[in-house]
Amino acid sequence: SCEVQDFWVRLLNDAALEVQADYYLPPSQGPCENRLTRYYYNHNHKQCETFIYGGCLGNGNKFQTPESCEKWCKVSKVCSLPPSKGPCTNRLTRYYYNHNHKQCETFIYGGCLGNGNKFQTLESCENWCKVSKGPCNNRLTRYYYNHHHKKCETFVYGGCMGNGNLFQTSDSCKKWCKELLIQKCYNFVL
Repeated sequence: SCEVQDFWVRLLNDAALEVQADYYLPPSQGPCENRLTRYYYNHNHKQCETFIYGGCLGNGNKFQTPESCEKWCKVSKVCSLPPSKGPCTNRLTRYYYNHNHKQCETFIYGGCLGNGNKFQTLESCENWCKVSKGPCNNRLTRYYYNHHHKKCETFVYGGCMGNGNLFQTSDSCKKWCKELLIQKCYNFVL
């Protein structure tokens, strides 16, 4: 029935929003006092890192292994996926990163499933995927990882703000890329 479908669509949408929002959360030890090594996705560094978890509660940005963290969180694959409407029939405006145009664009999302290249806002899409020169007017040569070409490339950086896909040197970008390519990562489906 429509009511049952609406229930599942709302539930899946809430889960999708929660998972996407969890990427931005800092690691949380929780109130318990165990000392367990866990992994969280550091959105600023665009990589999974370790933290000490107390063993209970905390938040959703917590994984038992680096592989599980990479599977759910890696940027490279998310930003290169095509837009996916999913099987449901709602007509929700969402944003995805278009590699050919090198920008975030709108698409109509059905409301369930799909893939990880869907964002509620233009800002969240751009923060996640796009190279940002920042608002300042300096003309600094910097490097970014081009997910489509799978290599580091130069761009002109304004000198302030920008986003996490920003490296001062070609070597630091290549090191990050090499670590990315070594990982077996990501087929994000909600």
